[in-house]
Amino acid sequence: MGLSIIYVVGFAIHKGFDPDVVTSIAIGATVSGSVMAMYFALTRYRTSYSLWSLILGDPLLATQRDVYALATMAIVVVVLTLAIYKVVIYLGIDRDSAYLVFRNVHIYDFLFFTVVGLTSIAVIKIVGFVLEHVLLLLPALTAMNVVEGGRNVLVTSIVVAISSTLIGFSTAMVLNIAPASAVGFTILSMYIVTKALQRLGRNE
Repeated sequence: MGLSIIYVVGFAIHKGFDPDVVTSIAIGATVSGSVMAMYFALTRYRTSYSLWSLILGDPLLATQRDVYALATMAIVVVVLTLAIYKVVIYLGIDRDSAYLVFRNVHIYDFLFFTVVGLTSIAVIKIVGFVLEHVLLLLPALTAMNVVEGGRNVLVTSIVVAISSTLIGFSTAMVLNIAPASAVGFTILSMYIVTKALQRLGRNE
């Protein structure tokens, strides 16, 4: 179901709809639908699964099976990303020229949205719905404040995501706070610092 929603969003963008509008509608619809479904499940049935962990995240209680599943998904995502990232960068910069240079651009679009969908589905149980969006957006934005070039941004964003997660989890254990919030504040702080340094560098 998650992948189908991602594909619908991708198809709408491919047809010329504004990506911001399509994404906003999709997020609004999925969040509202998820809350409705969770409320229905909690009020009508007895559930042993913590539905709140899908919103707030529950990384410290991840099972060994969760870790294996996440590791497998991570390998698939990394392989797909390395296979398509150059074409995706060209598509983002100049889509019309990319259609002339590369064959089967639609396949690359499909694989890109598959990577986004698989990543979202894989991490939502561990980090929750809220932190998932932070981890999908801020590492790349932070990397763009520091380096230039598609490959450098990709590598730096991975380093930022991993380091902020490790620092956030460590901070959460020391201060006894929610891990998702600690990771979110850590990566937000990284973004703010790099943005400030970027502006200072431009003013000099």
